[in-house]
Amino acid sequence: SFPTVAFPNPEEGKGALKLAFQEADRVDCGGACDIVIANDPDADRLAVAERLPAGEKGQGEGWHVFTGNELGSLLGRSEESSWRRRNPAPADASKVCMIASAVSSKFLAAVAAKEGFRFEETLTGFKWMGSRTAELRAEGFEVIFAFEEAIGFCIGDVVKDKDGVAAAAVFVEMAKHLRKEGKSCKKHLDELYATYGHFLSLNSYVKCSDPALTARIFEAQRGGASKKSYSQRVGDFAVTAVRDLTIGYDSRVPDGKPALPLNLGGEMITYYFSGVEAEVTLRTSGTEPKIKFYSEMRSATGDDNARQQLQSLVRQVVCSLLDPKGNNLEIRPEDESLLLST
Repeated sequence: SFPTVAFPNPEEGKGALKLAFQEADRVDCGGACDIVIANDPDADRLAVAERLPAGEKGQGEGWHVFTGNELGSLLGRSEESSWRRRNPAPADASKVCMIASAVSSKFLAAVAAKEGFRFEETLTGFKWMGSRTAELRAEGFEVIFAFEEAIGFCIGDVVKDKDGVAAAAVFVEMAKHLRKEGKSCKKHLDELYATYGHFLSLNSYVKCSDPALTARIFEAQRGGASKKSYSQRVGDFAVTAVRDLTIGYDSRVPDGKPALPLNLGGEMITYYFSGVEAEVTLRTSGTEPKIKFYSEMRSATGDDNARQQLQSLVRQVVCSLLDPKGNNLEIRPEDESLLLST
C-alpha cells in the first residue's frame, strides 16, 4: 500500500514526485535541495528531477523532471567519459558498446558515431538487452551501459539488469562533479545536445480493453490481414519507411527482413519520416491494456518550433492510425490537449 501517491511508479512523472518536491522546499530543511531522486518499490527504475532557476517553468512546480531518454543520454555520456578517464588515448573505443531498446532515444547512437564506440538496439525489455550484452561480452566487447526510455538503466557489469540504486549513485556522483564546474544537470544536457544534436521525444499511451479491437487497429494499418500495404502519408507528413516487428518486415532493407527479431505476442510498428528526421512507434504493452506511442525527432535547435512540429506529427499519427475517438480508446487526462485538439 502506497497511500501518498495515486500509483507508486516514478515513471508517471510529476504526479508521483509531488510530495518529494514539497519536502525539498521545506524551510526547516534549508530549502536548498536541488535534486530529487526516486526509485519504484522494487528499486529497478530511477527518476530524477532538478530544481529550475527562479523564473523558469518546468513540468512540476519549478522542477525539471528528466525523461527516461534524457537520463539515458546523461548517464550514457557520463559512462563513456568515465571509460575515457580509465583508458586514456590512444585507447581504442571500438570494442566499447552501449545498448538501448528500439523505442528509446538514438542520442547515444549519435555520440557513438562521433566518438568511435559501438551502439546497438534491441527489442524492448532488459531480457533482450541483457542477452545481447552477454553475447557482445563473449565476443570481446566491453558493454558499459544499457537503458530503456521507461527509466530503466544498467551500468557496468556488477548488476546485469536494470538497477535503480546503482543508477542513482552514478547520477548523484555526476551531478556533484557538474556542480563543482558550476553547471546544472539540465545545462549539461543542453550542452550535449548542442554538440551531438537535439533529440526530442514525446511518449505516452491510450488504453484499449478489447484485444480484438486492438488487433483490428493494427491489421488496418497493414491494409488488411496478411498484407503489407502501409500508409504512405499521415496527414501533413510523408511516410518514408516502415518497420513491422509483428510480422517481420522492414521496408528500409532490400530483402524486407528486419535486423531485430519478431516482437512475439504483441504489435509493434515503426513509421519513419525522413523529411523531419523523426520516427513514431506504435506498440502494445505486454502487461497492460495499453497501446503505447513512442516518438523521437532530431532537430538542429530543439526550440519551440521543433517541439510543436513533433507534437503535430504525434497527434496526426495517433489520431489517424489509432483513432482514439472513433475506437473509443481511453486517453490520459494530461494528453487530452494533445490528442483532442484540432
